Amino acid sequence: MKSMILFVSWGSAILLACASVSASEDGVVNPADRRASPDAVKVLTYICGLTDRSEKRVLSGQHCGRGVEAAEQYRTNVTEIAAATGHKIALIGTDYGRGRTDSADPDAAAANRILIQHWRAGGLVTVTWHCVNPWTGKPAWNRKIGSLDELATPGSKVHATWMAQLDRVADALSQLQAVGVVVIWRPFHEMNGGWFWWGRRAPEQFHRLWRHMFRYYTQERELHNLLWCWSPSATAGTPAVDYYPGGDYCDLVGLDYYGDDLEIKWYQDVASLGKPFGLGEVGPQRASRGSFDYARWIHAIRDRYPATCYFQAWSWDWAMAANKNAEELLNDPWIIGRDELRWRSSEIGAGPITDRSERNRQ
Repeated sequence: MKSMILFVSWGSAILLACASVSASEDGVVNPADRRASPDAVKVLTYICGLTDRSEKRVLSGQHCGRGVEAAEQYRTNVTEIAAATGHKIALIGTDYGRGRTDSADPDAAAANRILIQHWRAGGLVTVTWHCVNPWTGKPAWNRKIGSLDELATPGSKVHATWMAQLDRVADALSQLQAVGVVVIWRPFHEMNGGWFWWGRRAPEQFHRLWRHMFRYYTQERELHNLLWCWSPSATAGTPAVDYYPGGDYCDLVGLDYYGDDLEIKWYQDVASLGKPFGLGEVGPQRASRGSFDYARWIHAIRDRYPATCYFQAWSWDWAMAANKNAEELLNDPWIIGRDELRWRSSEIGAGPITDRSERNRQ
C-alpha cells in the first residue's frame, strides 16, 4: 500500500490521495485492471503523486461536447483559450452518447479524432457516456426501467439490448486502445441523483451493474487502456458513498458539481476512499452561465478541497471560455497545463507491474 499522511480540517485540510491504491515496491501503482497497459499504469501513478506537490498539482480540464460537436468545442474551449491565456488544457473530455433516442450508436469516430489529436499533442483524455435507456430506447433521462439486475441476466430482451450497447462503446474504446490512448473512463456518472435511468436505484444493484461492465470490458473485450473513474453528484441528496462499487473496480473517484457557492457536499466522504480525487464535471448555475468567475475554483480547491488532482469544466456556456477569469484560474501555480504533464517520465515508473495481488472478483 502506498503510504499516506492524513489530517482533516474543513478550512485548510491536506488530504493526500491513493491510500488504498495497491503499489509495487518501486512505487508503481496497480490499477484495478490487473492487465492494464504500461501507459495506463504510468498515468495513474503520475496522478496519484500530484497531491504530494507544493505546486503543479491540479490538472486543468475541459469537456468538448459530443460526437461531431467535439471539433468545434475543442477549437473554442481549448485552442482559443490557449491563445488567450497562454495555457494549454491538460485534460479534455468527450461524450459517447447524446442522450437522444437516435444515439444508441455513439458517433464515436468524430469524438475519437479529437481525443487522439489531444493525446498525441501530449494531453490526457476522459470519456463520459450518456447511454440510452435499454428498456425503452429513449434518452438517458428516461427513467422507466425494470431492475438493473436484468441487464446482466442472460436470456432477456433487455440483456441483449444492453450487451449490444456495451459492444458498440467497447468498439469505440478499442479504436483508442489500438493507437495507444489511455482513457479515464467515467460511466454511470451522478448515479446517486435521480435524473438518469441508472440513478438513485438500489445501491447493491448499481454495484453489480458497474462490476458487470468492468468484468466484461477488461476480461471479455480486453480493454486495458481504461482507468475507471467513479463520479457521483455533489448536489444529490442521496449519500454518494452508498453507490461506491469498491476499490477493486475503481481507479479514480470524484464528484460532479454545478452551482455558484462551491459548497461540495460529500467531498470528505469521497476523498477519504483512498483513490485520486477529481471534479468530474463543474459548471455554474444556469442563471450565472456566461458570467461566472472561474478563478474562484482554484481558491476553493486550495482552501477547502486540496485532495483535488483534476477538474473538468463542462462545455457550451458552462465552459471556462464562456465565463470570466479563466486566465487567473489556469495560470495559478497549482494548475498543470498540457505542456507541463510529466507522466511519461522515467521517475514515475516504467515497464511491467511487479506486484499484482489477486483480488476478489465475485
